[in-house]
Amino acid sequence: MQRECAHSFIKPLELDLINRRNKEKVAKAAVQITTDDDNAENEALMDAWIKVLETVVSRLDIKFVAENVTKAIKDIPGLKH
Repeated sequence: MQRECAHSFIKPLELDLINRRNKEKVAKAAVQITTDDDNAENEALMDAWIKVLETVVSRLDIKFVAENVTKAIKDIPGLKH
């Protein structure tokens, strides 16, 4: 179900049919799903939401991305030295 949800966001994002606030919500959801250890083994789910994240990040303000997306990725325990 989450994978289908991810796929449903791609086309509206590409066509710029989603407003800024909802793009931010989608980005936060994509970060949460892709950084959740419980989803790590579900490769199809991860690939779908990484595609959403890739699509939405290019359509958001860089400050929002830095504060919400990049920060969350940097905080992944496995990436810390």
